[in-house]
Amino acid sequence: MDTRPFCPQCKTRFRCEKNEVAIRYGNEDRPERQDGSVLIGDLWKCPDCKMEIVIGWAWAPWDPNLCPGDRGYILRIVQAIDGSGKGYIALDRVSQKEG
Repeated sequence: MDTRPFCPQCKTRFRCEKNEVAIRYGNEDRPERQDGSVLIGDLWKCPDCKMEIVIGWAWAPWDPNLCPGDRGYILRIVQAIDGSGKGYIALDRVSQKEG
C-alpha cells in the first residue's frame, strides 16, 4: 500500500522533497515561544500544485531551555527559520558550530 500523502486538489501523491527540515513548534496546547522550539520532519511537495507539507516528526521538539548544551544551535535554527520566509529550513543549512 502506498502511504505517501495525497493531494486532494490535484488527485496525485506528494513527493518527498527534503528530509530533516525544521519548523517552529507551537500548537493550542503549547503556544510557540519567543525563544523557540523546533520540530524536525520531512518536507513533501505536490508535483502539480507545489503545495508543501511537513510530516514524519521526530519523537519530541528541540527546546533550547531543555537542551542547554545545544541551545546555541537550536537558536540558530530558529533564526534561520524566521529569516527563510517559508516557515521551515533544511537542517543541513545550519552549522552546528557558531560562526
